[in-house]
Amino acid sequence: MLLAPEIQYEAMSVETLRELAASVNREFSNVTVTGADQKFRPTGLHSDDLVSLKLQEDGRKKPFMVVGVSGAMITAEYSTPDTIEKVFSQLSTKIEFQESSSDTAALGVLLTLAFIFVHAYIRVENFSPDNLVLNSLLAVGSVFFFVGLGLFSFRSLKQPLEGRSKLALSLFLPGLLMTAPLSLLNIPLVNYLRREQGRRMCRESLAAEVSPDLA
Repeated sequence: MLLAPEIQYEAMSVETLRELAASVNREFSNVTVTGADQKFRPTGLHSDDLVSLKLQEDGRKKPFMVVGVSGAMITAEYSTPDTIEKVFSQLSTKIEFQESSSDTAALGVLLTLAFIFVHAYIRVENFSPDNLVLNSLLAVGSVFFFVGLGLFSFRSLKQPLEGRSKLALSLFLPGLLMTAPLSLLNIPLVNYLRREQGRRMCRESLAAEVSPDLA
């Protein structure tokens, strides 16, 4: 679930987590709910080691949601929009969602701007016609990173229900490694975008779930 959208909420008890599992099991015949411990190893729903739930749609290889006591990660590409909407509806009756912080967004943007400035300065200062191969690789890494970050931002803010973008990940992650360690300055912005996508995904899913009832 690398760079998957995330939602945060007020911490709930393990007992509430078990109630959510029971509710999902009642409402969905096509979803399997399993428990996991702190090391993400499978455990029983009534085990003392239970700290999170893995929700997996039958016939899929990976879970579409991992629900913990204070947050959840969603990989919408492993489920159907209808299932995601209904699971969010179930989840919303158990928890209180937290809004994204504008301070977190501002810090992320500030650090990313610092990365752009310092990265550009280093590239200009260290450019040498004698190292065209190295300079070309660094330039490619920079292009991968910025294009990937742009696609990642677009998916998070404009198409939240689509889940993760494989194209964005295939560009962003190599670019992140090729421009490391300086590129780590972008982690706060990336985390903000993940949580903002999760928040928008939840909001739009709940709105879609309510709309048919109002029609």
